[in-house]
Amino acid sequence: MNTIDMSPRIEILDESSKAVSEIQKDRYCFGNYVDDFAGKLDQTWDDFCSTWDDLGADSFMADEGSYRERRFSMAVYDAESSELSYKRHGCYFQKEGDNPLNGGVERKFDAITPYVAGHGIIKDLVRHYGTIFSVLGYGNHWDLQIHQVRIKTSNGETGEPSPEGIHKDGTNFTTLVLINRNGVIGGENMLFDNNKELLASKVLENQGDFVILNDKELYHDVSAIEPASESPGYRDMLMIGFTQI
Repeated sequence: MNTIDMSPRIEILDESSKAVSEIQKDRYCFGNYVDDFAGKLDQTWDDFCSTWDDLGADSFMADEGSYRERRFSMAVYDAESSELSYKRHGCYFQKEGDNPLNGGVERKFDAITPYVAGHGIIKDLVRHYGTIFSVLGYGNHWDLQIHQVRIKTSNGETGEPSPEGIHKDGTNFTTLVLINRNGVIGGENMLFDNNKELLASKVLENQGDFVILNDKELYHDVSAIEPASESPGYRDMLMIGFTQI
């Protein structure tokens, strides 16, 4: 494993308290990296965002769409020691029951780059998420699935962030952060209970907007995006799935 230095360890419980209370009550929360986690959208953020310009095409789309690009890596996180270790690169797999469109297939994507893997924003988000889930009583040890995803749209093609429709990811918790959206309309995040009754919906519009959800107790979906003008557009997301070890 490739271990990333997460030191110095920072005290983030106070910053995470709002998310803890909302997830405890509703099983999800919406927020923003700046407002809720004291993050900064500065040049470091801009440099991090620019790495979404270097993703590979997702060639595993059962709907034959060409609108998705992705990088993917797996890691292990120990919230007690604040140690993040990347696993040997492998395939992304979901059960067909979780993803009826693309599940049941081992999907291999390019790994996230060392620059992204060790970036301060990744480390900061993982620390906050790990703290939240530990306080909620889910322990300190986690398998992580880290995805950089871009959904593209143009006048010739609608972009489908969730072409499989209402689904689960097969994790304990799913975390989604809006990195950037450029020239698009749509992309509404929707959350459902286990009876698939709609509980909440929101369009992530501002950089750093996020949603955290209990994947065991909720389903989720995202509506299609379309170009806001005649020019192509895109929606960039950082998705990190947390599964208890």
